[in-house]
Amino acid sequence: MYLDYRKWMRDWLKKSPKGGRGQLSKMAAHINSNSTLLSQVFKGTREFSTEQAHLLADFFSFNFLETKYWMLLLNLERAGTKNLKDFYKNQIEEIREQSLKVQNRVSTDRELTDAEKAMLVSSWKPAAIFIFCSRNGGVSLDDLCTSLKLPPAKTKIIVDRLVDIGLLRREGSQIVNGYIRLHIPKGSPYISRHYTNWRLKAIENCEDIGEDELIYTSLAGVSPLDIPVLKEKIMQLISDYSKIVTASPAEQLVCLNIDYFRVSRKKND
Repeated sequence: MYLDYRKWMRDWLKKSPKGGRGQLSKMAAHINSNSTLLSQVFKGTREFSTEQAHLLADFFSFNFLETKYWMLLLNLERAGTKNLKDFYKNQIEEIREQSLKVQNRVSTDRELTDAEKAMLVSSWKPAAIFIFCSRNGGVSLDDLCTSLKLPPAKTKIIVDRLVDIGLLRREGSQIVNGYIRLHIPKGSPYISRHYTNWRLKAIENCEDIGEDELIYTSLAGVSPLDIPVLKEKIMQLISDYSKIVTASPAEQLVCLNIDYFRVSRKKND
């Protein structure tokens, strides 16, 4: 995670289409200013006002935690004393630690009840049907059966159950997902079953992987100092993945499984 908001903005521009061409003008318009101010900020001769920084957080579509972090970076840059800088650095570090918890990086639309969790993790099929029905306009029962390669009778039973508990609803011939995404938090008694379902599904699919798909396993020896570094990079990938799939139309169903753990441990670990 960045400690310099200017560096983050420069990197964001580089990753933007056409190298960020035209983005400065859009930023300036969004904060009711001009490109001259943006150029001065990038050069380090000016700082954004608090109001301008908050408007930029909206421009970048930051969530609440990201906005808080962004505003703290601005305050850190503007702080005039060491004590004040240390004050903001401590708050930034708290957010860095908080952001390592996946449940704070992944937005959830609602919390599942125990009955709903048990239903969704009974196999891979209920979760797959639930997510696939988030397609704009919903899907028909025939679409579900064809796309997920499921028998009609079994699919109808699962759909009826999901409708009964309120996770799906029917609109004419279409089946509609009432919620975009759900997250089962770490520590839930249902999480191991959820993991198992999709790792078994990955094994089932591993012999039929297309050019735009990936199955990867790596066993490596690393320094203990690099273990948290690698975890942070993986967490950033999860955050980026979450943002993309949230905005992406649910036209196809994909699965991402990530495991990262120590195989060998010290005696006191």
